[in-house]
Amino acid sequence: MVTLTPMNVQEAGQSASPNPDISDLSQPISPIISDEVRDILFVIFVQVIQLIFASFGILSNMVNIIVYIKMGFSETSSITLTALSLADLITELWLLLMAASVRIGHSSFTVIPLSVTIMYMLSTANNAVLGYGSWITAIISVERCLCIVIPMKVKSIFTVRRISILLIIVFVLQFSCIIPTYSTMKLAYVQSPFTNQSSLAIILSEYGFYIETITMFAAFNILSVICFSIVVICTIFLVVKLNQSARWRSLLLMPRRKKKETCQQKRIG
Repeated sequence: MVTLTPMNVQEAGQSASPNPDISDLSQPISPIISDEVRDILFVIFVQVIQLIFASFGILSNMVNIIVYIKMGFSETSSITLTALSLADLITELWLLLMAASVRIGHSSFTVIPLSVTIMYMLSTANNAVLGYGSWITAIISVERCLCIVIPMKVKSIFTVRRISILLIIVFVLQFSCIIPTYSTMKLAYVQSPFTNQSSLAIILSEYGFYIETITMFAAFNILSVICFSIVVICTIFLVVKLNQSARWRSLLLMPRRKKKETCQQKRIG
């Protein structure tokens, strides 16, 4: 019996190949950038730029929340914008935590850092917050669109009580979508195969990966596309209606302008 070894396979491929200049496909592909360049880019984009933008987002959202609270919640716009600022604030805090906790060279660790485990667990909740912010943006777009279509009835449709109940329902539904994902996770101490060190890590159940993928696609990706489509449709409809109103006003003002121009010509003549 002949045992196939990498050397035998390579020699057989070379003898069978009609062109000896063809490079050996078994050779590892060299990376596009070196590890040093990768670490430098990681520090610039994750630990510097992301940290700056996250800090700016946290400050701006805190200012917005303070302003909306001082304005009061007698209007529906104050409630929706406050909820949107809170959702953005939580997202910016997560980005700040990620930029401050992730370290370069994580691939060379013998054990999983605790910060990586925490960030993985919080990433699912952050996706729910992002989805909640998308729904709030869609609600604001629909309300603004109806302000142009039915301006006399929009106040009776979007009341403070109805908007508050709607935001609570959306919040509960959005965060209930992450329950299947968290139900497949459990924390356990995992020992490194190279050393005797152990670290706290997340272990998924047998079908945890598939449940997480389906949940992410159905509860976040599809819903985000729906919210984005609502925003785009409402924006296009709003622009069309505003242009129609502008044309209608110009037609109404046209006789007055002509009469004024005629009077001015008579005075000059």
